[in-house]
Amino acid sequence: MTAVRASTAERPVARSAWLFPGQAAEAAGTLSVRPGRGAELTARAGRALGLDLARIIAHGEPRLGRTEIAQPTLMTTCLGIAEELEANGEVPDAVTGHSLGELTAATVTGCLSANDALDLAVERGLAMAEAARAYPGAMAAVRADDDAAVERLLEIGRGHGRITIAARNAPTQWVLSGDRGAIFAIAAATPATLLPTQGAWHSEAMAAAEQRWLRALRGVRFQAPRRTLILNRTGRALRVGEDLATLLAGQLTRPIAWTEALQTLSGLGVTRFVALGPGKALRALCRETLGNDCAVEVTSGERAR
Repeated sequence: MTAVRASTAERPVARSAWLFPGQAAEAAGTLSVRPGRGAELTARAGRALGLDLARIIAHGEPRLGRTEIAQPTLMTTCLGIAEELEANGEVPDAVTGHSLGELTAATVTGCLSANDALDLAVERGLAMAEAARAYPGAMAAVRADDDAAVERLLEIGRGHGRITIAARNAPTQWVLSGDRGAIFAIAAATPATLLPTQGAWHSEAMAAAEQRWLRALRGVRFQAPRRTLILNRTGRALRVGEDLATLLAGQLTRPIAWTEALQTLSGLGVTRFVALGPGKALRALCRETLGNDCAVEVTSGERAR
């Protein structure tokens, strides 16, 4: 997929972009109950799930890794950090997020309210967890130089079950998703990193979850974004008149164009990237895609306090 690039005349001298992580980031960093709005959202998510979510976070309980808990908890952490940065006068020109992070990004752009976004994150986590129980699966990150190399890996997997591309995270880093037998066969044939997920995200195994989440998305009111929102499905900016609900829901069963999204941001003139939330994976992907001199920062929120 070719990135959408602005002409030289349209590029500002410098722009900033915020990046939000998706599920699995919680395994690489500390989730927290942020003060203010973050605490309110955590309490709201806890009520929806019937859990004392603040206590679970404070004790770092293992069940934080469960999809239905991880997704709203990660969102509340990231939205809390974003609120603190904005209170300190930091405002991005563009925003994007990886998988679940796309919903967080859409909230920061003003497309939907924080309450609606949190309710959607709860529903997304529940829907995906249910789909994973019905169709257990796995995911793995692999290296491949080009489409042909990826296809050879997919052929290995297809001999053991369903498998598809879930994301292109960097020019030579791909995420594959599918039946466990297919993913394990690939992991046996080539160096691969198995991801800590309960299901085959971004594959047809999530078809039921996509439909359930789309119904929830249809129940909220979206507003026009105040900042540029770069989409997972297309790797480009949301356009006037596009159906954001369909685009958000559709990434549950289709691959994430993360490499293209970063290239689009660079083409629009972004020179400063800030990854908000736990883990440093997004910083590594920025540098792998845009070069080691890419100005990318990571904030878990401590600096914002």
